[in-house]
Amino acid sequence: MAGSEVLIRGRVHTYRPQSSKVFVILRQSGCTVQCVAEQSNVGVNMIKYLKQLSYESFVDVIGVVVVPKDPVKGTTQKVEIQVRKVYYVNRALARLPLGVEDAARSEADILKNLFRCCDFILIRSILFIRAHVVFINCRLELQLFVSIRIHV
Repeated sequence: MAGSEVLIRGRVHTYRPQSSKVFVILRQSGCTVQCVAEQSNVGVNMIKYLKQLSYESFVDVIGVVVVPKDPVKGTTQKVEIQVRKVYYVNRALARLPLGVEDAARSEADILKNLFRCCDFILIRSILFIRAHVVFINCRLELQLFVSIRIHV
């Protein structure tokens, strides 16, 4: 399998752009594979194109299967694809309302973050009430000062 050219289709799970190369993790049916696009192999325009990928977009990648020197961590496949060409099949929105990581969070994490958010809202409300009271107090003092000066 190593050295053969393949066409794979998958969703953009993550990507890490660097100055002269881009690492893209593609996901399909629970399997993930790392694709590496180097500027020397694909050119400057393809690197610019890959830096504009959006998460969860469907892409076709044409590339060569390579067994890397260091084992690939964080993917289910232990090979990587040296990218030759990439095509959008279906572009996802730039910012999705719910990401895969959000959907995979446990109930304990959700409740912990919910309480943290509620604490913030409560603190913000208290600060707003304090600011409002200070504003009303200053206004009353100003009106009192004006009325005293008028009557004197």
